[in-house]
Amino acid sequence: MAYLQSFLRTACSLLLFLACSEALKFDIEAAGKGDAKGTRCIRNFVAKDTLVVVTATVGGYKGDGMVVNMHVS
Repeated sequence: MAYLQSFLRTACSLLLFLACSEALKFDIEAAGKGDAKGTRCIRNFVAKDTLVVVTATVGGYKGDGMVVNMHVS
């Protein structure tokens, strides 16, 4: 019986971890200034008073002239 409880606890923990780690990932290609090709709009419903974490990992180096503009509303 103790083995079954341990297995169920492990299985539930794994399912909870998988549900919490759901993410939206995509690549944005470089575009010139004023070029709408580089614009990406994502519409996902988020309930009121929900924390939304946005992480942007960008390549390049300081002073290379590339800019990433983001608008979250």
